[in-house]
Amino acid sequence: MNASDMNRPVVYFDQNMLIEPIEALLTSKNFEAWKRDVIIAYSDETITEVIRSAGLEDRILDNLDKFDTIRLFRELINFKQTNRFLCQSQKPRQRFDELKNNPWFMSFELNGLAHLHKIFGGDKDRSHNDISSEQLTKLKNVLSTELKNLGMTEEGIDPILGLLPQQAVHIDESLFGPKESNSTPALEFKKILSVDAQKLNAITDNDIIEQVWELIRNSSKNSIYSEIHDLFPKSGKNPITGDPFTIPEIANNLMLTLNMIGYYPDRKLHKPQQFTASASDLGHAAWGTLCSAVVTRDGRFRQRLKATYQYLKLETCIFDIDLSNGFELVDFWVPETQSS
Repeated sequence: MNASDMNRPVVYFDQNMLIEPIEALLTSKNFEAWKRDVIIAYSDETITEVIRSAGLEDRILDNLDKFDTIRLFRELINFKQTNRFLCQSQKPRQRFDELKNNPWFMSFELNGLAHLHKIFGGDKDRSHNDISSEQLTKLKNVLSTELKNLGMTEEGIDPILGLLPQQAVHIDESLFGPKESNSTPALEFKKILSVDAQKLNAITDNDIIEQVWELIRNSSKNSIYSEIHDLFPKSGKNPITGDPFTIPEIANNLMLTLNMIGYYPDRKLHKPQQFTASASDLGHAAWGTLCSAVVTRDGRFRQRLKATYQYLKLETCIFDIDLSNGFELVDFWVPETQSS
């Protein structure tokens, strides 16, 4: 089933909506209409946020259980992802129970985020080669454990582990820029583009990415990017699988690029907690492309989301909320095709 097949609006809440805001909705005069007319979508990114909530898990899951919910996911055939995104009726608590002890979702090494964290200045004590080696070690350990849990013997497991690389691929550390203690690849990227931060963040209305590109194109230091699609591509192929990028993947990449160039950026991404929250936002932005609307109270995230969804000409609305008198949606961006 596809989310677009629903006969009711499908609304995606990011993580900052799941406690006080949703509880305000539950006690508001609008709750019955929401329960009757709206479907709340969630993803494994949502469940990962619940797992990280440290003692608030039951509260969040109880809140979500009071709505009609669907889980968004990517189709998997023979352990390989396809380019189809589907949904199914599944209570968040059930999915939480399936994932809460799954190491793949909570490890920077296993979920592929460790290298990105280092690009933003994190993990200073490890090189990219150290990270790759630890990725391979953790992958082998987790896979071995899971196969043992399935009842396989060492004799059956060893040939499977033998299909994995025996050592991590060597990475040329010079590709990630200078090693000065006060610099990071993300900062070096911003220096290359040399865009005035005040002018950049004054762009808030329409055609945001196009306007951002004009600033970059006219920068005296920009000698790398000649066309808007060099920096903000709307298409392309996954370098690992060779498959065309999907809209959720393109949205993820655009959100990351906007963050890196300093457009309403997240702060202190060298710190694990802030980086984790920012990385989750990439996932929320991607899954939101499949829905009728995204609701978030995070102003920086909302502004980058508007830029991305505008640029991709998506039909997904973006809302803030007003809790001063119960729970009211506040228009932040509504596509022209849906505006009155």
